[in-house]
Amino acid sequence: MATISQRCTIRDYYDIYYISRYVISLDEIFRLTKSMIPNLSPITYTETIIYTNDIPENAIGSHLFPKEQISKEEIANYFIGEIKKMAPIRQE
Repeated sequence: MATISQRCTIRDYYDIYYISRYVISLDEIFRLTKSMIPNLSPITYTETIIYTNDIPENAIGSHLFPKEQISKEEIANYFIGEIKKMAPIRQE
């Protein structure tokens, strides 16, 4: 998570997308991030992960033979959906 707050490349967003979809949940990624970087606000990384307008590339297709072809808009929409699922948990 710290990576995408420091630089904006489609590869970084794709990595978090793929890991959160197939390896560990986005919620767990957020929990791990909080334990490793306690001063990083959850608002910062939830907003950062859905803001893809400053990524120069539109899709992952030209990078390192990804397992899925996906656009930055589709990645952002996936993250928005995952964050909405977490919202009730975060309010406790």
